[in-house]
Amino acid sequence: MLASRGETVRHLIKAFLVGAISVIAAGTLDDAAAQNFDAEPRYGRVELSSGFSADPFIVPVDSGGSDGSDHLPVGCSGYFNAEQPDVSLIYDAGTANLTFFVDGTADTALLVNDPNGDWFCADDSGGSDGLQPAVTIQNPSSGKYDIWISEHTAGVFHEARLAITELGPSWEAQVASGGV
Repeated sequence: MLASRGETVRHLIKAFLVGAISVIAAGTLDDAAAQNFDAEPRYGRVELSSGFSADPFIVPVDSGGSDGSDHLPVGCSGYFNAEQPDVSLIYDAGTANLTFFVDGTADTALLVNDPNGDWFCADDSGGSDGLQPAVTIQNPSSGKYDIWISEHTAGVFHEARLAITELGPSWEAQVASGGV
């Protein structure tokens, strides 16, 4: 039995949409490579081994940049400095999860590229205003993690602190220890 004209059109539209979605998803991940993770980080390179003390480890940064997030994976927002990461972490993994979170004076988002080339992004995870990001990586790999912190207005920068922890995000601990 032949399909009706309406059914044929529906099948063609469905095939087109599935193909378009596949192209968008593939482009999103490829475009994340626009972030230059080979450049020297703006706020330094940190080396930590699992079980590190002074947990969370704090790195003062300024959030923001002039490069939009439209080329990044879905869920990332704001403006980053695509030319170089804000911080690079060389991490010797153990059995603990690895968490990155931001304590800042403005609404920020967090982008992390792990040693396997996987991208993680978070926005509005918690903090006193509910607008601070956190990324937790379960079973982290040893190697280099590149981290970017965004600002929601192009070219605007705000003081922030990047926290690296194996204990999970604790914005209250940040504030108690003199967080921004």
